[in-house]
Amino acid sequence: MPGPIKVLYVAHSVSATGGGMERQGRLLVSSGTPELAFKVIASEGLDDLPEDVDTVRLRLPRRPAVARIVWFYLRSGSVIRRHRRACDVVHTCGAITRARVDVATVHLCQAAASREATGYQRGWRRLNSAAARVAARAIERHCYQPQRVKSLIAVSSAIANELNENYPDVEHLTIPNGVKVSSLNPLTDRANESRELVRAVMVTGDFALKGVDTVIESLALARHVSLTVVGPGESDHLMAIARRLGVENRVVFTGFVEDVGPYYGESDIVVCASHYESFGLFLVEGALSGCAIVSNEVGIAPDLVGPGDGGIIVQRSAVAYADAFNELDADRERMFTCGEVARRRASAFTSDAMVSSYASFYATVAPS
Repeated sequence: MPGPIKVLYVAHSVSATGGGMERQGRLLVSSGTPELAFKVIASEGLDDLPEDVDTVRLRLPRRPAVARIVWFYLRSGSVIRRHRRACDVVHTCGAITRARVDVATVHLCQAAASREATGYQRGWRRLNSAAARVAARAIERHCYQPQRVKSLIAVSSAIANELNENYPDVEHLTIPNGVKVSSLNPLTDRANESRELVRAVMVTGDFALKGVDTVIESLALARHVSLTVVGPGESDHLMAIARRLGVENRVVFTGFVEDVGPYYGESDIVVCASHYESFGLFLVEGALSGCAIVSNEVGIAPDLVGPGDGGIIVQRSAVAYADAFNELDADRERMFTCGEVARRRASAFTSDAMVSSYASFYATVAPS
């Protein structure tokens, strides 16, 4: 009887407290799927992985970001070559190594991403972000060539379209990201609650890129909506905007929290105003908790909203968000129905479905 497929998974991090791509990698390698055996090369998140996952730590400089990107790219090549003979599939999270690999999962297509908003970043932080983008794009162009990677996996249809446009010579397929449903709280009985304000929530660790300022500005025109922003970040500048507009009593910044589930459960709308979004795990999480969606046309949002019965797709402006909020506030029954529709659509994007799709894909590329 054949043994499990041995996968060498390479990523900067598989930390449980990292961003979406880190958490997706962790869900995959920690899945305990019997037909898969993982060895993970990473710099962070290795200490508390399951015992059946082998690990290799690649130490990186903590900062600046451009140094981490280039160091990993150069150093990981020899480490991968050292371990690849004992594995069936070499799988990277993005374009991060000079070594040849079998498959790379693409959470962000650097060639297609518009210039990330540095917003109110100043000085060395702005320079560091710009230098990191330049390095990442150069490395991506080098790595996403047929002689360096056999297959690319897009995490959404939006990313698939970007890969088809920018890297048409490399075969690609789509395996959507997945959410661990058990980590979310049961749905709140919103329709039977009586309250004055519609409650909107944003979940992000990058306030500038995710457009938190735009949503705060919309509250001046949507006077029956409150906003909770969940995640770490510098909020002083944004609270100054809220005070200037007279909406500070309707804006809350929580800072970092271990469990975001209760914030979805207490909200009516999950909001996205991102400059760029490859998928949008927070949208799926919010939808699974029964929130209606108000988002610009990025990532997974169009799939969840559908023809408008799961929420509202808007242009990225304060006026457009305010109009959407006011529309749902005026018809709260519709808002609750949108949440239910979005929840049903989001149920297709589970971590179990994601892991199962990867297992099937590995079986097609692993040696017989």
